Amino acid sequence: MKYWDKALYALNNSDRTMRAIFDVIRTFGDNVFFEQLKGGALVKTTYAEFEKKTAAAAAGLQAVIKVPAGAFVGLEMDNSPEWVIGFWAILQAGYKPVLLNTRLPLPLVDEIIAETKAAAVLTDKPKRAIDIDINALPADAGEAFRAGWEDCFALSTSGTSGRPKIYLYNGASMSEQISNSKYVLKENPTIKTYYKGQIKLLAFLPFYHIFGLIATLMWFSFFGRTFVFLNDMRPETIQYACRRHGVTHVFAIPAVFNGVAMHVRREARRDGEKSVEKLERALNLSIKLQSAFPWLGKRIASKIMFSEVRRRILGDSVKFCISGGGYIRDDALKVFNGLGYSLYNGYGMTEIGIASVELRLSAKKRLLGSIGKPFPSIEYGLSKEGVLSVKGGSIFYARLIDGEIAERSRDAWFETQDILERDRESGYYYIKGRKDDIIIADNGENIIPDLIEKRFELAYAKSYSVIGMRKDEKAEVILIVYPDPKASATQVDEM
Repeated sequence: MKYWDKALYALNNSDRTMRAIFDVIRTFGDNVFFEQLKGGALVKTTYAEFEKKTAAAAAGLQAVIKVPAGAFVGLEMDNSPEWVIGFWAILQAGYKPVLLNTRLPLPLVDEIIAETKAAAVLTDKPKRAIDIDINALPADAGEAFRAGWEDCFALSTSGTSGRPKIYLYNGASMSEQISNSKYVLKENPTIKTYYKGQIKLLAFLPFYHIFGLIATLMWFSFFGRTFVFLNDMRPETIQYACRRHGVTHVFAIPAVFNGVAMHVRREARRDGEKSVEKLERALNLSIKLQSAFPWLGKRIASKIMFSEVRRRILGDSVKFCISGGGYIRDDALKVFNGLGYSLYNGYGMTEIGIASVELRLSAKKRLLGSIGKPFPSIEYGLSKEGVLSVKGGSIFYARLIDGEIAERSRDAWFETQDILERDRESGYYYIKGRKDDIIIADNGENIIPDLIEKRFELAYAKSYSVIGMRKDEKAEVILIVYPDPKASATQVDEM
């Protein structure tokens, strides 16, 4: 029995609580859980060491806050080994973690803390009276500690369009999210292929977001894989970490892949028109090879056709990438897949978890921009206008409203506000935009800014965005461009 089958078998034959998930994770004792460069030295933490640190942190937390079991406790940190230890320590101590977005304005974070009535906030940068420094927890809490093991944690929306909404997940919903991984492995076996015997995931996506929490932390720690942590988010740090650690899997938001693809194009343009034409021919040939012969074509692309380009970008070890959390440009899909990095497009939300991902082996199919088909744990339904609703056991099980937990029926539909289109022949889904982003023009036409944005190809822009607004009762579509700092005034004018 393969290691992933053993892990899933153990979970499916348990009570499917958060504790049951942890019990599987800790079985990978000698496997390396965390890798990080500190002062030039490579520091590694095994799963066994993680388990000990988690138990110590849980005991210390329980001794410090001294509140009844079941209380909410905030977790406010950027990605780090301490974040993972803190998350599981809060649960083990008998409290409900509230995953706080460190990039939100402080008043919004404090609003979430107040809404959950959090008894404390576990952090590495204390600033409030209720904050507890994870690095200052008692090293030995004595024999009084008894693991309480809560079975619930909270995620919140950003609050950019109103008050933050707080959604609750439990072990049952997480178990279904994790069990979806068997479908992923069946549909696309390349996600589990080893590099020198290991799978190493870049811990880039914030764990307090649904994408980072489930598609990276939950899925990969459940199978005993290694996480590479960054000291900062500079592009050069990310590139060096991928090469230095031998990262095999990179999951990120579209802006990351869009930016890298645009950089590759700019480099070609600086070498002249012949270089641009050569790159385009090579990408087209690579896509054809990988579509006809997925495994062999990818090897030819990565080892022969683009070996030098890959060394300058993310290195040669990266095998599998997923983009999610927004629109990815068609050219980003073409460049990454052409280079042999195998970039797939996925879909999820705070409220529904990770719901689907494009998994076809054919590179040509991946360029279509599909988000795949819904996972086994979830069901999709489209309104006449194409607005997606979902239901299933892997989405949030409850909401926190005015301090009270309001549970959701498993059979209740949740409207996402996202507009999707389903290809009748293949059954694959495509995102078209957001219901609340649609602008109704003076002639009655529905304008979706995201679809317009995808049509732009701005050679000398570092980033750009299309937004819609109304001015003097008239609809307007506005293009905002951030030019490449290295572009000349003439090049900027040409955009």
